[in-house]
Amino acid sequence: MKWFLLLLALVAVVLVIWVYGIIPSSIHIQVARRIPSNQKALYRSLGDQSDWNNWWPGEKNTDIRSRTFVLNGHSYHLDDQKASSLEISVSNGKMKLPSTFLFLSTNPDSSIIYWDTKLYTGTNPIGRVRANSFAEQVEDEMKQILDSIAVYYATIEHLYHFDIRKSSVIDSTLVSTFTTANGYPGNKLIYGLIDELRAYIKSHSARETGNPMLNVSTTDSIHFLTRVAIPTDKVLPTSGNISYKRMLGNANILLVDVKGGDATVSEAFKQVEYYIRDFSRNSPAIHFFSLTTDRRAEPDTSKWVTRIYYPLM
Repeated sequence: MKWFLLLLALVAVVLVIWVYGIIPSSIHIQVARRIPSNQKALYRSLGDQSDWNNWWPGEKNTDIRSRTFVLNGHSYHLDDQKASSLEISVSNGKMKLPSTFLFLSTNPDSSIIYWDTKLYTGTNPIGRVRANSFAEQVEDEMKQILDSIAVYYATIEHLYHFDIRKSSVIDSTLVSTFTTANGYPGNKLIYGLIDELRAYIKSHSARETGNPMLNVSTTDSIHFLTRVAIPTDKVLPTSGNISYKRMLGNANILLVDVKGGDATVSEAFKQVEYYIRDFSRNSPAIHFFSLTTDRRAEPDTSKWVTRIYYPLM
């Protein structure tokens, strides 16, 4: 019996020595992934947790306001959003592990995410074993999460919520007119200008070669300058507020097709402006909206189709 107890004691001592020798007092976990996405856009997208359900590899979150997502029984909570990083805590219900999501840019189309954390295992040998097991699980999950992010945000549409694509100017000959009014223009004002242009085009035996184009701008949110233009098959003379305009053929331009009303178009336009800033590009001319749908004939705004044209250089 004594020998058995001595053997048990010896085994316990060996296990304790093994635990302290193999498992350090702190475990540093760092996982990195190269993501084929613009760093600014990626940081902005991951900081908005309303988008997380689209790529999260674990359970879907029905309450985004909780800022908590679950994977394999572990909770991942967005604690804070800093200048170029996210602070995320990981918990298994007994241990809570703070971690940092750091975003680095390698070039305009590529980023690296460093996910870094340190777990202190404590002095209790049983606690060390549990902490080590938790650390191994978390490291595997961090890799899984970053892999999911890399796949989902590899496309422009997922980064900016709209399919922003590059193209070249086709319609280069335009006839244009404008007016200034208080308040954002409604369909009556916009199509009144369009009808004026169509009558002018017809009076000169010319032909429309594309959809009506619209640009609205303001400097004080009270007075709005409304410009409309229509592509034509030939150059037309200037007359009063109606003038000939020319776009540089084959010039670079961004295109976005938007289905929905003015609020949806405004959101798409905001995302295009993010794209311009993210990639440090400039615009040599004003943007405009191509009114694919005749808004007077279609009262349901959810069925409107508008194409955004944004010149690029």
